[in-house]
Amino acid sequence: LDGNKLAEITPEISALHSLRLLVLSGNKLKELPGSIKGLTSLTKLSIDANSLKTLPDEFGELYNLERLWADGNILQQLPESFGELSALTELHLDKNHLHFLCDSFPKLTQLLELFLHENSFGHVQLGEMGEVLGGPYGVPACICGLPKLKALSLAHNDLDGSMLPESLTMLTNLTELWLQENNFEELPQQVCNLPKLRYCLMDADMNAIGPTSAFFGQGAFPDEGENKLANATRSARSKLQARKGMLGKLLGQK
Repeated sequence: LDGNKLAEITPEISALHSLRLLVLSGNKLKELPGSIKGLTSLTKLSIDANSLKTLPDEFGELYNLERLWADGNILQQLPESFGELSALTELHLDKNHLHFLCDSFPKLTQLLELFLHENSFGHVQLGEMGEVLGGPYGVPACICGLPKLKALSLAHNDLDGSMLPESLTMLTNLTELWLQENNFEELPQQVCNLPKLRYCLMDADMNAIGPTSAFFGQGAFPDEGENKLANATRSARSKLQARKGMLGKLLGQK
């Protein structure tokens, strides 16, 4: 159903109890019906490139969901039920308007890959009339309670060193980290102390001469003089896109 300019999804979709894959990418959806909870066999859901501001409270009842693409929307918050998606291993929430995540987020204990680039974690939160509501809140500390997380993208969030939680070092299985297009002046100590980190993409002008962990494997510092920063950023984004996969790949992984 991708790319069909759909403005809504009929509530009757809940009757498809055996559906395992649903692709709603590239439509004009502003909301999802609460009846989506009836898709109890769903393991892969793509709702990216729509106009979703929120997800229904019932969303957390998709208990078998393993992979979710919700990038490219205008999500400002997640329902508290989101943490009930305990089977999730891959989650794309990039290119939204998120300032924080829900309190139940640490319950996603099977999560391996989390993409949060191009959100608003480093921005002041504004109301509909432009009034300041709070923030910037920085990187949500709740992600540090994800014991199996291996890949994390925090790129392009206007972050500085004070906005990374000290508890980031609890991500003891993290091997890949994207930090480029932020405001870090030097490599944060929390990053240096990640015991299994092997790939970290950062901006070319960041100071990384300071102490690093003995386990710190590979830091990617593109050479600005040769215009490699843009190429490295594109390469990282291509890698993220590859992780998303196309519909055919999804079908092949059923």
